[in-house]
Amino acid sequence: MPSLSDRELLRHQAFVAGEWREGERRTPITDPATGETLAEVTRCAPADAERAIAAAAATAPRLRAALAGGRAAVLRRVGGGGATRA
Repeated sequence: MPSLSDRELLRHQAFVAGEWREGERRTPITDPATGETLAEVTRCAPADAERAIAAAAATAPRLRAALAGGRAAVLRRVGGGGATRA
């Protein structure tokens, strides 16, 4: 299996609702061209998937608001004469 110089970059767990979780088993991820095992990832239980979906749904309104606010700020700068087009 290939190795990384910084092992923190490769996680085997799943990030669910703000925390890393380990499942009961792992699944190998292979390169289809070579068959080489690139990594192993945890297999989540259905309850973990439900928690991940619920956490994403709870965060979505704040994320949408932040993105919309960022877009509005850019439009205000452009529309208010703070930026000009060539």
